[in-house]
Amino acid sequence: MPRAQPPAPRAPARLPPALLGEFLPSPQLLAGRLAASTVAIYTWDCTAYVAFCGYDSAVVPAAETLRRWRTHLVVDTTLSPHTINRMLAAVRRVMREGAVHGLVAREVAEAFGHVEGVSVVALRHRLKAQARVRITPAQMRQLCSAPDGQTLLGRRDGALLLTLATSGCRISEVVALTPAQVTTRDGAYFLQVLGKRQHAPREAPLSQEAAAAIQTWLAQRGAGRPDTPLFTRFVGGGWRAPTQPLSVSSAWRVVRKYALQCGLPHVKPHDFRRFVGTELAKRDLRQAQKALGHQRLETTVIYVTHDQVEAMTMGHRITVMKDGVVQQVDTPLNLYNYPANRFVAGFIGSPAMNFLDVAMVNTPNGPQLKDETFEILVPDHLKAVVGPYIGQRVTMGVRPENIGLKNYTTIKESGNVVRATVEVVEPMGNEIQILVSAGTQTMIARIDPMAQLHPGNKVDLLLELSKLHLFDPKTELVLRAQ
Repeated sequence: MPRAQPPAPRAPARLPPALLGEFLPSPQLLAGRLAASTVAIYTWDCTAYVAFCGYDSAVVPAAETLRRWRTHLVVDTTLSPHTINRMLAAVRRVMREGAVHGLVAREVAEAFGHVEGVSVVALRHRLKAQARVRITPAQMRQLCSAPDGQTLLGRRDGALLLTLATSGCRISEVVALTPAQVTTRDGAYFLQVLGKRQHAPREAPLSQEAAAAIQTWLAQRGAGRPDTPLFTRFVGGGWRAPTQPLSVSSAWRVVRKYALQCGLPHVKPHDFRRFVGTELAKRDLRQAQKALGHQRLETTVIYVTHDQVEAMTMGHRITVMKDGVVQQVDTPLNLYNYPANRFVAGFIGSPAMNFLDVAMVNTPNGPQLKDETFEILVPDHLKAVVGPYIGQRVTMGVRPENIGLKNYTTIKESGNVVRATVEVVEPMGNEIQILVSAGTQTMIARIDPMAQLHPGNKVDLLLELSKLHLFDPKTELVLRAQ
């Protein structure tokens, strides 16, 4: 007979903080150190633990009871591994805080601290299939273009979506913004955001398009005072309260509305934040960490020099792994020049390789890589492998150091021009790193330090075709003649 599904966990009876404190140190000890919402979740979790213990004050402070509770949550509920680990962590944290205040013996708190969580991999079947939705650049462009720019509501929603899509801010941070938090420096725009567990505002990027949309929205609505919320709500079917902020739930509904219109029913506001983090991490992991406000970098980073002599003198082979699976084993130079797949190509090198989604088309001049703003000739060393991809889309990869600015590079112009708009300029001394947009796609280029560029400039970039890489968009394997 098929095994019956375990019952859903019952909501524990709510205990007043004072009564909960008779069994465990009260989560209220963490008030002022953790957000009020986090303290509330800890209170719920600790109440669930005390209920499992049968409200027995002799059983609650035993670490072995916490292990039995862990088993109960795995066997008798359908909770996700992330939720189970959060609940266990809440009890461990409260016990640790209780030891600091002398309410619990330190050895007891340490014993609770040694109770491990559950394995996410072992319980991966409980994870929601749509918990994380990957949004492609093309889909993000579709989403941000969905609002009707001819209406006041559409202008607000368009500005909101572009802010989420380019800043990496949490939706709670975005709805709390004021016009005074939008700043500019050297032609680039930023948001001054005070996020979770931050003592000082961080600087989140904001695209010129998003800044322009915000300015258009404010001009139509009326800017108001500097402390007036940036995104305000409509009341009663009209514009009744221009100073009332858009709530988090209302902003959620805005995102969901346009996601459904675009055929992306599972997209959530936090997927915008993941999109920004992913796009930034492709170029610079540290930049992504800074923009998202992460206090710790929990990703192993390998620095690889572009100095070919230094790379050759390292004299050993490198293994690149992803999720425990070996992707490529080779010398540093071969990893850099001949990556086996997109992951290796993006992992080695800083700034990372640019990846562009392009169409493979056949022309009288031979196969070309085409996008809405450029057409690139397929180089000779790749012509033998592109035949099966004619009429399909592929991923084009080009490193920032293999892109030159016209009239400031030794790269010859020959079917390799990309017309782009400069978004960000970063002088590095020996070079200038620029972030450019070409239609809906973006690239980083390392160019001659003598070039005088500013955000908004139109430029012609030349690609070094001999260093071009192509990847199968499904398998992400490199396309290379055998």
